[in-house]
Amino acid sequence: MAELRGDHESAAARHRRGLEIARSTGEPRPLALSLEGLAGAAALVGAADRAALLLGAADGLRGSVGARLPDAERGDVERITASAVAVLGRDAFAETFLHGTNNFLDIAETAGSNFS
Repeated sequence: MAELRGDHESAAARHRRGLEIARSTGEPRPLALSLEGLAGAAALVGAADRAALLLGAADGLRGSVGARLPDAERGDVERITASAVAVLGRDAFAETFLHGTNNFLDIAETAGSNFS
């Protein structure tokens, strides 16, 4: 909700906390959800490259366990994607997203630590 209100600081803080909890469970799906949340917070401040990278990592995590993006979350991911594509362009977004997908474990491990 903080993201939808445009409150970057609250959105980032809540998603970082969610990321900590998700990491402790060892479950890829909550971790992917947290990365998608951080991507939304990144998009709020124009960090489209970071948003694309985090979305790619979330996609890689989901793919690693055969989990599809739930319909209830699809709108958020599509909104964040559209925002990042508008800044980066489709090709640069796709390249960065793919990098995130291919490196999802490393990104999931470090996400949140260098994001305010």
